[in-house]
This record gives sequence, C-alpha cells and structure tokens, in this order.
Amino acid sequence: MTSWPQWTQLPLIHLAGIVRHGHARTEKYCHRSAWAFHIYQYHGCLRWKSGSQDLHPDSWSLVPPDLEVEWSFPQEATHHVVHFSHPVLASMPQVFWAPCGARVRHMVEEMDWICQQQGTDPLAANVCLWNLLLRLNPSAEGQSPPGHSALHIASSLLRNHLDRPMRIRDLARQCGVSASHLNRLFQAEHGHSAQEHLQQTRLEVATRLLRDSSLPVRSVAERVGLPDLHAFNKFFRKRTGSSPSAYRQGLSESP
Repeated sequence: MTSWPQWTQLPLIHLAGIVRHGHARTEKYCHRSAWAFHIYQYHGCLRWKSGSQDLHPDSWSLVPPDLEVEWSFPQEATHHVVHFSHPVLASMPQVFWAPCGARVRHMVEEMDWICQQQGTDPLAANVCLWNLLLRLNPSAEGQSPPGHSALHIASSLLRNHLDRPMRIRDLARQCGVSASHLNRLFQAEHGHSAQEHLQQTRLEVATRLLRDSSLPVRSVAERVGLPDLHAFNKFFRKRTGSSPSAYRQGLSESP
C-alpha cells in the first residue's frame, strides 16, 4: 500500500466549494497536476485502475494528480471539494479514503472556512488545508505527535512569508492553535518563543541578503517585514552591534 504523502510544503488551492452531482449516475475525471480532496454526504462508489472504494456519508477521499477515476452517484450527491497542487509531490497510483469519524464536524467547518477564504485570503485558505492534510494520515502508525503540524506550518510561514505583516496571534490562528500553545511548541522544540523565532529568522534572512545581494538596505528591510527603515536599523543594531550599512561595509572590507 502506498504510504501517506509527506506534506512538507504549502499546497496551492485552485478550486474550493460544495458540488452537487447526480444528474449523471457515473462520471469520469482525471485532474491534470491537481490533487482532489472530498468530504462526502452520500453513498456511492469510487473506482480507479487498480482498485475501488465504497463511499459513505461523513467520509473523505484524496485523489492524486493524473489518476483517472470514476464516481458512481445516487440521484442527489453533495460533497465538499478542494483541488490543489503541491510544489513537491507528484502523482501516485492509488486513492486514499477514510471515515471522518468524530472529527467530521470540525473537518466540515474547516472546509467551509477554506471555501469562504479562498477568494479573499488565499494564503489563509492554503494554510488551513495544509494543517488539515498534515493531520489526516489514515494509518495509526507514524502519525505526527500532537502539535507537530502547527509547529511545522508556523516555521514555514515565518520563513517563506516574512515580508507580510506578522503577529504571533494571527500566526497561531492560521495554524489552528492558541498563541500560548504555539509558544509552548516553539519553546519545547527550539528553546525560545515564537516571537523570538520570528526575530531570529528576520536577522538570519537580513544578514544573508546584506551579504549575498546588492539590494538596497530599504529593500532588505521590506523583505524581512520591517519596512520602516528606522525600525529596521534599530532592530539590526540591537542584535549585531552595528547598522545594516556598516555590516555590509565591513563584509566588503574583509580580506
């Protein structure tokens, strides 16, 4: 059996909504370069080249890209659906399926929220889907420990979206945990708070850009989420003992 995908990077949603089928009793699909995640509210059947799966209300499936599948529908067939791509994971030969179980209400609420946010805040929708995928491993073996997905997502957002306004409270909300819980996760993993991790990430990126690029200091400040040049200079001097310009000048004078 193919193992559950390792969602190491942010998925990118192409479509999210609630879809009604049933006008045709069977339909075939093959989504090129896109994964398809569904939560079902009907009895039906899903078939692909190497297998099939009976569908039940309050169950979910994940169909990989480029895999031809056929759904059999009742007369009224409603499901939540998200189509998304992933920058690392390619196709695989099987469909994943499992009952939602006790998580069904929360999963449906998450899918509703993804559908609402996709048009107005795509990053928030992508993060919510990422969190959902990280928690969904249908095998009891090898599941991430509690809190792992939130820590993984928060660390990635801090590094890859550093130029966006960043408050730990908002970051925690996107990861599905409270700010205090997120701080505890960072403290346990890194020995410091989420806010300190943000500041260290800013410093690491800023010093790299000052060292390896010719970007103006103002542009470096914007890249690390401190567009006010005075605030950036104060932050950098406090952490390194010199201004950004002096730091760069010192590097150029080094033998």
